[in-house]
Amino acid sequence: MVFCPYSIQGFYRRYKSAKKGSFQHSVYKYIEDIVDRDLKELLYVEASQDNGVVKLTKKVYPLEEATEATSLYTNNQKGYVYTDKGVLYNQPGGKGLTSLLKYTPVLIRENALLKDGHLFYKVNTFNGQNGYIRAEHIKGGDVTIFSDIVQNEVVSAVGYLQLRRVIEGYGDGTFRPYQPLSREHAAKMLVQELQLTKDPTYKLKATDVNKDNLYYTQLAILEQYDIMGWGGKLRPKEPLTREQMAAVLARAYSKVYKKAEQERVFKDVKRTSWSYNDINILAENKITILNEYYRPYENVTRGQFALFLQRSAALK
Repeated sequence: MVFCPYSIQGFYRRYKSAKKGSFQHSVYKYIEDIVDRDLKELLYVEASQDNGVVKLTKKVYPLEEATEATSLYTNNQKGYVYTDKGVLYNQPGGKGLTSLLKYTPVLIRENALLKDGHLFYKVNTFNGQNGYIRAEHIKGGDVTIFSDIVQNEVVSAVGYLQLRRVIEGYGDGTFRPYQPLSREHAAKMLVQELQLTKDPTYKLKATDVNKDNLYYTQLAILEQYDIMGWGGKLRPKEPLTREQMAAVLARAYSKVYKKAEQERVFKDVKRTSWSYNDINILAENKITILNEYYRPYENVTRGQFALFLQRSAALK
């Protein structure tokens, strides 16, 4: 919810000039219809928007000077871009510097500023970027700007998974996106994202996992659902390879992924490979980008898996 105080000079002028059918015009028309006063008499009007519903903050508007703009968010609050139109400006109402993907974390550095009928927040974002973003594109959330993530799409994917409490970073403020992902950590992330629960009667069959393992329950759940494991072992401490990831995701999202309608050919994936069909399914659903090489035997990094997982979750 964002509170938008308007001075009468700016408010009345914008109302009369706003294009009919636009969001701004609907806000002004709503206020005009509900307020039992001539708009010219009002020195300021406070309105709010919540899930597309416009409401007046107050029923009484005293005849006094316009107050300083106030808003829901204040300095040092965490937030994220929650629309597909987040633009970072060099100043309120100024030049657009870059577009921010949905779920990009931001740190609000000042109270909101009013410019041309819009509220702007000064924010810090990833990779040392800072600027101003319109209030309607920000929502509060428990997200972290990790110091070592610099790719836009990875930043967005990690932000999305943070909000769903699927992942978390390290105590030093890093995410370590290039670090190989272990199979047990992949199990934790998948179980959390899919919200899977363990059948209390199920007994783990894998011989290489004991109850002292921190991720015992998550590993047991993936074995129970036949998502991870082969030959009576789960190999929890081993890094997850890219072909293993394809198999795990294809099983986990079998009800979400479309069946492959045509073959996607990678130069390093043979048709006789056990993972060929799973990799083909990932390519069909645009979970992986179709390049010449898939690199099936390389280890999956934490950043890569966040991307694959977010793309998969978005199909649900």
